[in-house]
Amino acid sequence: MIGKLLFGAALAAGVGYGYPLVNEHAGSACQALERRVIAMEAPATPLQRPARAIEWAVARIYLEPLSDGRLAAAQEKHRYPALPAEVGCTVRYWTKLLDSPV
Repeated sequence: MIGKLLFGAALAAGVGYGYPLVNEHAGSACQALERRVIAMEAPATPLQRPARAIEWAVARIYLEPLSDGRLAAAQEKHRYPALPAEVGCTVRYWTKLLDSPV
């Protein structure tokens, strides 16, 4: 019985950590978090506010490739000092994903 419980917990942890990597095409959880934040903050309808759409296009083209998760890792290490940065980024990714307005 305890073996099945441990297997289920390990499977859930693996899916919880792996999904952000696959969904955001990222190499680390912190990079996935950064990509999620950029995608969430981008304007939904760029034709309503073209200046804002241009700002986000420039941000995605120039800033996204430069950041490989270091900014998110530093922020999450500050937010959750007792956890490794990867775990903090994963927690924050799921928080952003589940709390996002649809």
